[in-house]
Amino acid sequence: MVSQNTIERDYRLNGPENLRAHENGLVEAVWYTPVVPRETMRDLLKRRNGPAIRDTLIWFGLLAGSGYSMAWLWGSWWMIIPLAIYATIYGSTSDSRWHEAGHGTAFR
Repeated sequence: MVSQNTIERDYRLNGPENLRAHENGLVEAVWYTPVVPRETMRDLLKRRNGPAIRDTLIWFGLLAGSGYSMAWLWGSWWMIIPLAIYATIYGSTSDSRWHEAGHGTAFR
């Protein structure tokens, strides 16, 4: 249910919220750009399978270990600890892995 004090906002590109963002200086923000030499940037952007495979194996290992611990501790309050570990590992890293795999950049 929407309260009566709710303000409907119009976020179209030519709507009033766009004008308000311009007035508040939120549109043409100047972002910090670190100075990185071209060769250093090339080295950082090189795709390698080793780290990706290592990180994926660690990720699967932690998921399997915490899942096994949950099953082993099922029925006790101690099950909350591996559940929190599992949920944190799965929820914080699975989306970025899926995203990069979709681009084909997860592995070399």
